[in-house]
Amino acid sequence: MKKGIIFVNGYTQSVTELNQPNRIREELDLLGVKTEIRRNLCFSAGLNSRSEIVTDCRHFDFCVYLDKDKYLPRMLEDAGLRLFNCARAVELCDDKMATFIALQGTGLRIPKTFAAPLNYTLQAPVNCDMLEKISEELRFPLVVKECYGSLGKGVYLVKNMTELQRIAEELKGKPHLFQEFISESAGKDLRVIAIGEKSFPACGGFQIRIFVQMPNSAAGAKYTRFPKKQSRLPAVSQIRLISIIAESICCSVRMV
Repeated sequence: MKKGIIFVNGYTQSVTELNQPNRIREELDLLGVKTEIRRNLCFSAGLNSRSEIVTDCRHFDFCVYLDKDKYLPRMLEDAGLRLFNCARAVELCDDKMATFIALQGTGLRIPKTFAAPLNYTLQAPVNCDMLEKISEELRFPLVVKECYGSLGKGVYLVKNMTELQRIAEELKGKPHLFQEFISESAGKDLRVIAIGEKSFPACGGFQIRIFVQMPNSAAGAKYTRFPKKQSRLPAVSQIRLISIIAESICCSVRMV
């Protein structure tokens, strides 16, 4: 009998986040795969004094990795365990700016995006010339996003320079980005599932019918099935590159 392990964040209490690993385990059970769900609190991998990977997961045939900790998946892979999602996918998809950079050259249409310069001197104020330049490039309203965050958190719709100065000052010690606001897509969120070289609007093909600043079901957004005739899915070449980036069971691409 094959054995698998599903890693989830050690501290999550979200019902929606815990539903995913439970459903995966249910489906694997139907396939005769014995699966353990483990919170990432157990130091499941580390390095010994000879700089070798030590782990208690070698007896598993595979791992479904649903946490954002980028160190554990790297060590598990180096120990020979097959991961879904792989360590590279975790690193790229957890950092929004890294995700956009990885998609460059694919032909996917994305909003204009610029990484905010990091400020390591927190007592220094945000540079006003920098804010003027980004506001001229993107125009108001524009979007500011923290590079790390999920469930719609850390996303700000900025309407004027006063708001931009305030938010930039609040985030100056955190990685974040500035992005063009696409007015015709305001409040809409189309999720596309890519499996191999095929794309499907089935699981993620929904349209938000109410406007929320953060289009996410965890933030209270309402969804209806997205009409298949209206879905504009990525080309095969784009899906192939996205799949290479993720190297996982599937990856969802937000088309906004």
